[in-house]
Amino acid sequence: MPVTTTVAATTPEVIATTPVPTTTEETTTEEIIATTPVVTTTTEEIIATTPVVATTTEEVIATTPVAAEPEPNPEMTVIVIWKETQTGQDLVLKGGKASCPVDSTDPACEIDISLRDVDASKWPEYSAWKVGDDKLGWTPSPQQTGTKDDEWNTPAYGTPLRWTTNDGWNSLYDNFNNYGAHEWMVVLDMDCSQTADDDGWFKFTVGQVEGGQLQYWEDPAKVQQGECVGNGETAPYEPGVHYAKCGAFNKFAFNYPSCEIDEAHWSLNEF
Repeated sequence: MPVTTTVAATTPEVIATTPVPTTTEETTTEEIIATTPVVTTTTEEIIATTPVVATTTEEVIATTPVAAEPEPNPEMTVIVIWKETQTGQDLVLKGGKASCPVDSTDPACEIDISLRDVDASKWPEYSAWKVGDDKLGWTPSPQQTGTKDDEWNTPAYGTPLRWTTNDGWNSLYDNFNNYGAHEWMVVLDMDCSQTADDDGWFKFTVGQVEGGQLQYWEDPAKVQQGECVGNGETAPYEPGVHYAKCGAFNKFAFNYPSCEIDEAHWSLNEF
């Protein structure tokens, strides 16, 4: 009778003899962090590598083009006003740039002037009042502190004029006066660069001083200036005051519209 042989395989043996090609690799969080390249940029590195253009206030001011002030251009200017007066009466004027309002207190409306010296023994009032008068404005210059030698110590109420005549035998003769007596005059050096925006024009009005007081100014209704003889110039602005040209001979009459402007007058007379 055949013999039957039984081979029993336990579960552990099957597992042991069955080849299992399994390989398990563990990668920890620390290994990932260690093997991953990390680029770290600090705030300081960003600031250091970022180009920054710094512009200071001084640099802006230095590189911004600024319009240059015009060079001073003082030119001899003559103003003559006819008015018949009596002893003890004097004339002064006030004014400024042609395009500025009458009686403006804006310093930008004033014009730099320098009055020519004259014989103080002949024109003492003029010589006293001209001291410190360096601006043609609508109010006397604060530096204009001279007074007339009279019982009132009359102060300057504006830029002074002096009485002249064309009579060569009279001590008050002036070679700019080709007209007659009672021609009140001032010869000054005016900065014409400050009248350039008005094509050389400036304006003024005249007042009479007597008894220590300013008595009155001209009546604007009577000073309606039109075309002038001489160069044939016509005032470019509203009437009511006299309009004159810087660097020229300017002749007017008190409370009249008549005018003469001659920029070639220097060839006729030498001062």
